[in-house]
Amino acid sequence: MNTVNQTFNWHRFVAALRKEYVENRTIILLSIVGMYLLLTIGMIFNNVTESLDNGLVNSIRNYVPQKTGYIMLVLTCIIFPSLAFRNLKSKSGRVSLLTSPSSTLEKFLVNITIYVIGFFVTFHVCAQLADFTRIAVLLPFRSERLIVPGSINFLNLVNDTVTGIGTSQVTAVTTTLSVNLLSCMAMYLMGSILWPRLSLLKTFGAGQVLSAIVLVLVFIAILIHFGNEQISDKLAEFVFARGKGIQWIWAGWYIAETLIFGALAWYLFKHKDVISTKWWK
Repeated sequence: MNTVNQTFNWHRFVAALRKEYVENRTIILLSIVGMYLLLTIGMIFNNVTESLDNGLVNSIRNYVPQKTGYIMLVLTCIIFPSLAFRNLKSKSGRVSLLTSPSSTLEKFLVNITIYVIGFFVTFHVCAQLADFTRIAVLLPFRSERLIVPGSINFLNLVNDTVTGIGTSQVTAVTTTLSVNLLSCMAMYLMGSILWPRLSLLKTFGAGQVLSAIVLVLVFIAILIHFGNEQISDKLAEFVFARGKGIQWIWAGWYIAETLIFGALAWYLFKHKDVISTKWWK
């Protein structure tokens, strides 16, 4: 393939976008329908079960729909970027993708548009529709015990979820979780290029190893700075964000991860070829 051709042409990009959708519309549409159904079932189930728990009656009005929505949002940001470059796992798929008339940059942007941006936007649409469905299904059964929260604005999902948790650092935690989602999407996008086969599992494993290494380094840094006597308190303070400004440090870390993983994804894709799936070839 010609890795030098990195030009961008809007008409070629649209044609490549249409080609990707037409060839994979079945899996794309089934994924969207599945996402909507899972959101709907999860919201209805949580609304019913938690409403019937008297201890949660006071908090359920604002928290139940967001709880299901946030979990599904995290899964969306992990699963769908892993599907972006699944064509690279077979020789025929690599031939189809890498030898198409569009430039390398256009191919890369097409997959980001559909499997990252597209599914991120689609999630919010599905979540809103699922919320309306939850209300329509449960409203006829509303009672003193079965509380049915009204319509939720899922564009504010992360902030509302953080508020429901009850932390006093809403802005900082919301920012941290938001950029963490970006870093997850960038990491799993990179993983779909680096490991086309079993991308989700391999990237998840690598992410856990990276997280463990970071925590070990943090532990060592706190140990060196504070000594043995305060190590348990300081480590808990760092991990659970009870220290002042710690959330902003985490947010900066996730932003750096997003930039690094995004750059690596682009570098790895430019160096892919038809013959081999190995990144160093």
